[in-house]
Amino acid sequence: MEGGMRNKARNDKIEQLENVLNLSEKQVHIFPDLYRIEKEQKLDLESELNDCKVNLEKSTKDLLDLQGNYRILVLKLKEKDSTISKLLHTE
Repeated sequence: MEGGMRNKARNDKIEQLENVLNLSEKQVHIFPDLYRIEKEQKLDLESELNDCKVNLEKSTKDLLDLQGNYRILVLKLKEKDSTISKLLHTE
């Protein structure tokens, strides 16, 4: 009777180990998919970051253009003020 219990315990242990092994094998099969997904997400993030950089560069250029236009307008206004002032003083 005791031998039968030992065999059953051993069989249970073997079954348990087989289950663990099967689980491990399934997990190993999952790794390539996880790696592919991680890689795709990384590429998506890099693409988004690149778009952000391009947008930032464009915004910076637009801002510089606006600042340049603003300076030109200020100079033109000063010239007009000067011209009006001269006209007023010559009359």
